[in-house]
Amino acid sequence: MGEGCSQCILATCTVGSIPDGPLSYCGSRLLKELDGDRVEPGDGTNALRQFVSSHLSITTILSHAHTDATPPPSLFLLPTASFFNKESRHHPIQLIHLPMIGVLLLPASALWNGNQTPFALQHLPNLKWASFADNALVSMEHLQAVTELYLSSNMLDSTRELFHLKSLSQLSVLDISSNPIGQTQQATRLFVIYHLTTLKALDGEAIESDEIAAAKEKLGGRLNQDMVLEQLHNVPFSSLKKMDFPNCSLKHVDLSPVDSFSNLLSLNLESNSLTSFSGLIYLNQLKILCLNHICVEVMIRSHDLPSGQSPAEGVLRSLKVLHLAYNGINDLIPLQLNKLVSLKALFLQVSSGDVLMLGTGNEIVLVEGLDGMKSLTELVLDRNKIKVDSSLLSLRSLRELHIEENRLKELCNFSSFVNLERLYIGMNRIQDFGEVEKLCDLPQVMELSLISNPLALPNAAGALLAGY
Repeated sequence: MGEGCSQCILATCTVGSIPDGPLSYCGSRLLKELDGDRVEPGDGTNALRQFVSSHLSITTILSHAHTDATPPPSLFLLPTASFFNKESRHHPIQLIHLPMIGVLLLPASALWNGNQTPFALQHLPNLKWASFADNALVSMEHLQAVTELYLSSNMLDSTRELFHLKSLSQLSVLDISSNPIGQTQQATRLFVIYHLTTLKALDGEAIESDEIAAAKEKLGGRLNQDMVLEQLHNVPFSSLKKMDFPNCSLKHVDLSPVDSFSNLLSLNLESNSLTSFSGLIYLNQLKILCLNHICVEVMIRSHDLPSGQSPAEGVLRSLKVLHLAYNGINDLIPLQLNKLVSLKALFLQVSSGDVLMLGTGNEIVLVEGLDGMKSLTELVLDRNKIKVDSSLLSLRSLRELHIEENRLKELCNFSSFVNLERLYIGMNRIQDFGEVEKLCDLPQVMELSLISNPLALPNAAGALLAGY
């Protein structure tokens, strides 16, 4: 070969030592003839393209590389993190003006005290972005204005810890992935979406509108231990003696395990949307239960019980007072109230305003389903539609009976109430004073109201009523 061909040298090398495109082409661009054939001007370009496409390079690797799971976004400020990790362990308040911090990243292993929240977060009112990933946190409290929070790979073992974040009205991004929370990933996601309503992204994924709807459907309107903790600010269940949750749009109650509420004596759930007693019947220490304005239909539905389980003969075994007023009740039998063996006072009245509103008041015609309630001493049935008193015959233990504004015309069977002390039968349809005379056989009566009945009183009426 001539001098011009001295640069055409065949060489072999590993992939890592192959020169870049322009350098590899440098050796061939001066070649005029190869194996007796003339080298055309475009042959060099075609050769370079074939070489690049058939060999690995950083460019080709990056263009075809991908991962199956995109990691969640994380806040990475290495200079700040390095400084903070190095300096804050000893004298953070002296070394840095805490209220001015707006971004905070504590790298892996910076926090390993599982019993404490990261240092004095209450001293960081301007903290907006924070990452505590890859530590051992079990709780997160005292944050004030954070908008993005990264807590992946910690030791958060309960979704209840997230209640501490509900006060963050501007929190939009949260990462709690890779924590030992005792629920499925989907259940945890719905729980977080339901309770932290300002979130836009969770665990690296945007929150969709259908997920918000699913969370409301699954968790909305439920009185459970999570709701009690949230509303009562982590008060120990065992210390609770009274709980009030009126007007909370409740549809279901599940306080299990009910042993946690061993000292609960009074529960007010009026003006909710409950239709049964399910979730309440095993609160065996409860003494007072208020279920006014809830449209209750039955005591318990079979599908609300665990598989194979049936309610005991006596439920709510300590219950003394039950309020079921203004519930649209027209039949007492489905309520199975005779299972309340200790009940002393039962309120089934309707207010005068509800009488004018169709469907809002009780409409009881017969007092049935109360057989065997030997402890019942007070019964309130005002403003129902009771016509005959024979349906009351089984309630011989009554001491106080309110049955005003019903449709009674006769009082034939009241003589069986030998223990009755107070009787209120005003504003019924009693016309014959002879019906009133039948009450003379009630030896214990101390109070009697007959107001606004269409009675035609004989001359002896005053003398007779003077005895009451």
